[in-house]
Amino acid sequence: MEQPTENNSIYIPYDNGFIKAASIMGFASIVTTFFGLITVPMILGGLAVILALLSRGKGDMNGKAYMAFTCGSVAIILNILIVGYSLYMFCFNPVFRSTVNEQSRRMYGYTINSMIEESIGGDFDLDAYLRGLKN
Repeated sequence: MEQPTENNSIYIPYDNGFIKAASIMGFASIVTTFFGLITVPMILGGLAVILALLSRGKGDMNGKAYMAFTCGSVAIILNILIVGYSLYMFCFNPVFRSTVNEQSRRMYGYTINSMIEESIGGDFDLDAYLRGLKN
């Protein structure tokens, strides 16, 4: 086998380490999205997108890299939609809010409302606040 010199180049296959890592992280980000985790899919999806883009170098993106890019992007978008919908439901659906407060009280000993009041240092009535926004 000929040794590489300045005049000839060696073949670097598309299936490099970046593509493998991006594929694993992209798939893992999709899977963890459906387990209800929030931060893990965002981190894994972001890393999958970055590694997929880095894997292409100066050429076109390989099919596996494109799949990793797509999985990471979809996981990030799904997470944003899930978190946004949960916040919307918590603010505008009293039944959902009471269910979340009760579950939080059972798990942590505090309701979400009491945590909000403690963090702002005073009384906070979410219903009155939302009624004020509607008027």
